[in-house]
Amino acid sequence: MSFISEQGFEMGRPSLIHIEIEQENDQITAVTVGGQCVFMGEGYFELPES
Repeated sequence: MSFISEQGFEMGRPSLIHIEIEQENDQITAVTVGGQCVFMGEGYFELPES
């Protein structure tokens, strides 16, 4: 499954982010994020162990 997120065009900071999600047996096995953006900051996601 894949998506393209378009944001920031009206603010003059256009971003096209490509998101690909891989799954097996209703479980997400991988997420890939990439694309072009105007860099404004950084951060991270912390996921709980399952």
